[in-house]
Amino acid sequence: MRQFIPVIHGSLDWIALEACSLASLKPVTLPHQRHREPAAAVELHPSAAKLYNYCRFNGIPGKQLDSVPEGASVAEEAHVAVYLQPITPVTGERHRARAPLLVDSPHSGRIYPVDFEFYPEFTKLRRGEDAYVDRLVAPALHSGATVIAALFPRTYIDVNRHENDIDVELLASPWPYPVRPSEKTARGLGLLRRYVIPGEPVYAPGKRLTVEQVHHRIVSYFEPYLTLVANAIDALHSEFGVVYHLDVHSMKSRGNAMTPDGAGASRPDVVVGDLRGLACEPEFTQFVVQALEAEGLSVSVNKPYAGAGILRRFGAPQDGVHCLQIELNRALYLDEEQVECLSDGRFERLQSALARVFARVADWTLKRAAEEMGKPISEQATEADFVRRVLPSVARRLRSSGMRVSASLLEPLLLGDADGGHESDPDSNDSLDSDYEQEPEISEKQSPKGLYCIPS
Repeated sequence: MRQFIPVIHGSLDWIALEACSLASLKPVTLPHQRHREPAAAVELHPSAAKLYNYCRFNGIPGKQLDSVPEGASVAEEAHVAVYLQPITPVTGERHRARAPLLVDSPHSGRIYPVDFEFYPEFTKLRRGEDAYVDRLVAPALHSGATVIAALFPRTYIDVNRHENDIDVELLASPWPYPVRPSEKTARGLGLLRRYVIPGEPVYAPGKRLTVEQVHHRIVSYFEPYLTLVANAIDALHSEFGVVYHLDVHSMKSRGNAMTPDGAGASRPDVVVGDLRGLACEPEFTQFVVQALEAEGLSVSVNKPYAGAGILRRFGAPQDGVHCLQIELNRALYLDEEQVECLSDGRFERLQSALARVFARVADWTLKRAAEEMGKPISEQATEADFVRRVLPSVARRLRSSGMRVSASLLEPLLLGDADGGHESDPDSNDSLDSDYEQEPEISEKQSPKGLYCIPS
């Protein structure tokens, strides 16, 4: 894992001060982010990048410093993510209990790496972000959730895809590893994004990426982010025996030619996706839907979005890892053209509504964890008892590395029964492969359109 990944232990003070990249509603635009013709490339001087990153991640306005202090540790590349954990309660202070709840925002990053030679005007490029979802989910920390937010943009590399979902037409030479382009790539939305919106290419005509450039993005951004998520899931699973994961995104208020619902399609306030029940237990989906509807939000389940790479990678309900994707309609909080939060109070209103949802979900996950864990392992526990306790976490990590395994398959191997009587593994995720190439056809569950509930 690269050393420039910041791990920040969050607290209520962190939320109040809004440190790091979650601080500003208006991102700083670096020289290399200004619109330019392909032949007029502007290189950002390394010292300027260092100063920018140092100031950005230490809460210092850039104009107050001319150079980085001597001896300071500075990232020369955009950071990968912020990883926030609830603080341990202090005697005499009121804090909610730590919960087996992980909330991540993989597409809201707005720090653009220096080597990203994009083509469109910067505001147009930013329309590819799930803008400010990091700010919407940050209050989940108050409820005892662990929060992870990507800092790099999805147009640079998309962590919600499989690493071999590559558009080979964007490459300057053949990719030396297996390639498996999905329908996402066919629509210009693969691991390497071709279009921001229909007709608006990310790269200049004729621009191609080298194998080394793509490999750098995978090794320095894609893999570290997913490793952070995997580590958070493992830590929570070790503590609680079960994990509930909300993968939060935002969606355009209407579909276009690149989306599965087609151009002009109207959308509900929220779309909840669980890979048709494969990524989590149905009770989790039902509870989250009810919590959202209680805030007056209209909710659709699995239509038009059922989930993508992150749910396929981590969702393993048979191992106690339950993942659910949430898509928020940008019209609720965002000026979609200017990519700015609405100034009429709607952003704050949605943020408050989601904070109440996170609080309810966190309480629910604690109850579920208590039910799942039951009594602690006694002193008389057998070796098999200990093995069964850790198997789900081991199986999940192996599966996230590409192996097709489950706890039920590993158990007889670790306990000495090599044959295990398993001709096939009923708990494996092999059925997910058939879903990878196309959007699933799912019956829609739509709640009535409503307004936010205003708490008394």
